[in-house]
Amino acid sequence: PAAGGKAATMTATLSPGFRQGFDGAVIVACDANYLPYAGVAAAQLAAVPGRGYDVLIGSPDPLDLPEALAAQGICHVAARNPALETALPLDARRSLATYMEIFLGAALHGRWRRILVLDSDILLERGDPSGLLCADMRGRAVAAVRSPCSANPASCTTRRGSSGSSD
Repeated sequence: PAAGGKAATMTATLSPGFRQGFDGAVIVACDANYLPYAGVAAAQLAAVPGRGYDVLIGSPDPLDLPEALAAQGICHVAARNPALETALPLDARRSLATYMEIFLGAALHGRWRRILVLDSDILLERGDPSGLLCADMRGRAVAAVRSPCSANPASCTTRRGSSGSSD
């Protein structure tokens, strides 16, 4: 809480002219260095036929999106919390973009019914996150999906379709 016991209000800065079209949003989180990768994932999401969610690229600071992304209806959202930033572990591997789900959740509270935040280095194999946006969260506010690589690093070195044996 801020001075006086009141929680600090966070706000989000959205691309000029953005119009919310759905009650769900998928936000690809990045910093300026990862914008090209976030752009690929966001473009894949925007191209899903009949999608029922807004597509945004989220970062701690405002970024200018390439025209090609804006033409697909992709928006940018910037959000950060300076009071919280001093407590976050930041290093060569973790920039403020690592914590975008925290910033975005607070800054966009109440704007969308459900927000899915994805890392910019994600590979969309099947392309449509609608199932995640509709999942029953049993009244909980936050859900997470563990990377198979963090649960079982050996699974990430085995090629798909391979038995993994060394015959």
